[in-house]
This record gives sequence, C-alpha cells and structure tokens, in this order.
Amino acid sequence: MNFFYHLALFGIDDAILAYIAIAGLAGSTYANYSASQQQAKQSQLNAQAQAAALAAQAQQQQNETADQQRRKAIEQQRFRSTQLAEMSGQGVQITGTPLDILANTAVTQQQELNDLSYLNDTAQRSLGYQQANALAMGNQQAAGYKAQAGATLLSGAASLAGSASMLGRAKTATDAGVIGSRNAATGLAGLGL
Repeated sequence: MNFFYHLALFGIDDAILAYIAIAGLAGSTYANYSASQQQAKQSQLNAQAQAAALAAQAQQQQNETADQQRRKAIEQQRFRSTQLAEMSGQGVQITGTPLDILANTAVTQQQELNDLSYLNDTAQRSLGYQQANALAMGNQQAAGYKAQAGATLLSGAASLAGSASMLGRAKTATDAGVIGSRNAATGLAGLGL
C-alpha cells in the first residue's frame, strides 16, 4: 500500500491527491533545475580559479627567469672582466687569438641568456595553453549543466501537463459520477423508492 492509498482511506479526494502530486512534481523539477544551474556556475568558478592559479604560476616563473638572467649576466660580466684582467696582466695584446677568446666567451654567454629566455617562453606558452584549456573545459562543463537544467524544465513541464490532464479527467469523471448519482437518486425518488 502506498502513501496515496492511505490518504484515500482518510477520505481525501482524488483531486486533492492530484494537486499534491502536481505540487510535489513542480517542487522537484525546480529543485533539479536549481541544482543544475548551481553546478554550471560552480564549474565556471572552478575553471576561473584554475586559470588564475596558472596565470600566477606563469608570472612567478617569468619573475624567476628574469632574476636568473640578471644573476647570470652579472656572473658573465665578472668572468669577462677577470679574463680581460688576466690577459692584460700578462702583457698580452688584445688582438688575434686573445680577442677571439673574448669574443667567443661573449657569444657563449649570450647564448646561455638566450637559452634561458627560450625555456621561459616555452613554459609561458605551455601555461597559457593550460589556462585556456581549463577555461574552455569549465565552460563546456557549465554548458552541459545548463542543457541538463533546460532538459529538467522540459521534462518537468511535460510531467506537469500529464498530471494536470489526468486531474482534469479525474475531475470530469468525479463530476459525472456525482451528476449520475444525483440523477439516479432523483429517478429513484420519482419512482417512490
């Protein structure tokens, strides 16, 4: 035996039961719709938070690379100064091979700085792709939840329409039964019964 059967035992009319069912269905539909909308909003917020974290990570990495390049440039300047001082101290003229050594050192050191820049640029692009991907995935997930919310509303509306239709048929049948009972009672009274 179900809940509605027990209500019927207490004399609650079928129409009232149908109204209770319709109200419950409407409430359930709204709750499911609201939950789907909340999930969509949370998905977007999560994606934005992840994108912000990746942006902060990219900024930190860029700052660290700039600091590393600055320290490397200072170290390289010291090395070149030391190299030049040693050559000058030994009375070596800065032409030919010694000049080639200094030029080679400068080129090698500049390449080290360029390598640091390249690695940073590659990491920055990677973090940028991750950030864009996180936002796209969050938006896609949110769109799915919004579609689910719309489907919930459509399904709920269809169920409500079906319930309302059943209520209308039950009310018509009840009215017909009451009218039929009155006609029967009137007919029996007319017969003297």
